[in-house]
Amino acid sequence: MRQNSAKRKLPKYLLFLFIYVIKLTEIDVKGQEFLWK
Repeated sequence: MRQNSAKRKLPKYLLFLFIYVIKLTEIDVKGQEFLWK
């Protein structure tokens, strides 16, 4: 039971981390575009 529960929680955590990284990347790209202009 514990292993099943852990496997279910892991994908959600990875998805959250993935979205978090994308948000940071988008902010970084916008900042670079602002600096370049």
